[in-house]
Amino acid sequence: MLNNKSPLLSIIIPTKNRQYTCLFAIESVLLLNKEDVEIIVQDCSDSNILENQIVDKFGTDLRISYEYIDTKPSMTDNWNRAFERATGMYKCGIGDDDAVLPSIYDIAKWAKENDIDAVGHSKRYEYFWPDFTVTPGHTAKLIVWHSNIFESVKVYERKDLDELLKIQAARPNMNYRNLPMVYHCLLASSLIENLIKKTGKFLDGTSLDVYSAFSLGLLANKFYVYDTPFTLPGACGASNTNRSLKKSISNHFSEFKIIVSDKRIPKVYNLTFTIAESTQTAFRNLNDITYSKLLDLPYLYADFLSYSFNIKMIKDLYRLMKENKFTAKDYIRLVKNFVRKTLVKFRFIKKNLIRYRAKDAVLYKSDNILEAMNVLKAEGVL
Repeated sequence: MLNNKSPLLSIIIPTKNRQYTCLFAIESVLLLNKEDVEIIVQDCSDSNILENQIVDKFGTDLRISYEYIDTKPSMTDNWNRAFERATGMYKCGIGDDDAVLPSIYDIAKWAKENDIDAVGHSKRYEYFWPDFTVTPGHTAKLIVWHSNIFESVKVYERKDLDELLKIQAARPNMNYRNLPMVYHCLLASSLIENLIKKTGKFLDGTSLDVYSAFSLGLLANKFYVYDTPFTLPGACGASNTNRSLKKSISNHFSEFKIIVSDKRIPKVYNLTFTIAESTQTAFRNLNDITYSKLLDLPYLYADFLSYSFNIKMIKDLYRLMKENKFTAKDYIRLVKNFVRKTLVKFRFIKKNLIRYRAKDAVLYKSDNILEAMNVLKAEGVL
């Protein structure tokens, strides 16, 4: 930074082997044209070539703080180090294939003036990079789910957060994104420091977004959600989004030297595992027994079985069901959930679900994420 005063806002960009998209992420922050914004770039790539690329493109801009680590840390460790170095009053973590939108600065000012713990926003936009090939119709395109922006803020009081936690603790799924989390949210430094004080670290588990959603959801006093988006999520070929759709998410777990998970969760490394494991890790680290007990095992085991229907999985689950004293009612519920989850995977049902979700979406051709931002400006929704 240009002076010793803490900046209003830290945009935190952990990165690994995605130098091309990361340069665009950095540029999106610089386009805010604010002196009290810092950019933390935490690089654990195979080489530190990004450092020279940053200087070549942006010069020695003091708002950019770059650090390279060659010890091959896990994704969680790399993000923890990035947040350790951030000094802003509010912090926002984005992926190295994402961007920030102009509204983020004014919303951070508003949060500071009103002493707010955490701010999220509606996820109306998403950009798919040219190397995102799993769904060819989305490649090199911006998706706008709803173009109408209403200047409103939804407030989740403590009781509302408790209700969300109860639902997600029982049946952990992708709806954890309704809670405050490390990705695409503005987090007060005081909230992060409180979590570190209680647990010794900011992030843990195999999923940063899941762990942060539950740990921050337990600690935040209120969570404000703006209708106006302030970041633009991106997905490139090397993203976890792409890996998940390709069903190659198991590669993600190889980064972790040790994975200590709840004994009730089968050690089958897939999306179901990472959500359940990170949820329970958050509860364990914060010494919370109440929410941990809510885990719906028939629902969870049906989810595992729908991913991996084989002899080994059946044996593992049967052992766990015996250990957890399943009743006849539990077995019946497991079978019902398994049938329902399996049906959803059928091609014709899946197609209808995708078609239903996309019916209000508009696609715009964009060769990079900054072009996508210009599209939003041209359309008058930014």
